[in-house]
Parts: sequence; C-alpha cells; structure tokens
Amino acid sequence: MSDWLAELARGPLIGIALGLVAVEAVALGLFYARYRRGLSWVDAVPNLASGALLMCACRAALTGRAETVPLWLGAALVAHVVDLGRRWGR
Repeated sequence: MSDWLAELARGPLIGIALGLVAVEAVALGLFYARYRRGLSWVDAVPNLASGALLMCACRAALTGRAETVPLWLGAALVAHVVDLGRRWGR
C-alpha cells in the first residue's frame, strides 16, 4: 500500500464520512417530520445504510481487516436490495 493511502486509512476520513451520513439521515428525517416533503427515514435509511456499509468495507480493507470485508459487502447488498425493492414498485 502506498504511503499516502496508508495514512488515509489510519486517518479519520472514513469516520468523518460515516458521521456525515448519520447527520444526513437525521437531517432528512427531521425535515420530513416538519414539512412532510423530501424523503422519510423509511425511504432514506436503506440507501444511506448501503453507502455507509460500503465505506465500512473500504475501511476494513485499508486497515488490514480484510476478513471482515465480505460481511460488510453482504450487509451493503442487503441494504441495497431493500432500497431497490422499496423503489421498484413506485
């Protein structure tokens, strides 16, 4: 692994991105609760979870926890299928 990539993996970048996803989920939920516009939590969470789980897989791969990557990817797939299933019927 190159030096800059190793530093990126040890740094807080993915953790910050995961925190921003959590803030986005709360903001979307509060906006929907207040204005009844946009995405409800039920609609937004599967999509956000899929992305967050992919970030967890990336962090696991970059930090030497490769044995957990298939678990993160499997969970991301489940969240993605749930998201697609909710959208497909619309």
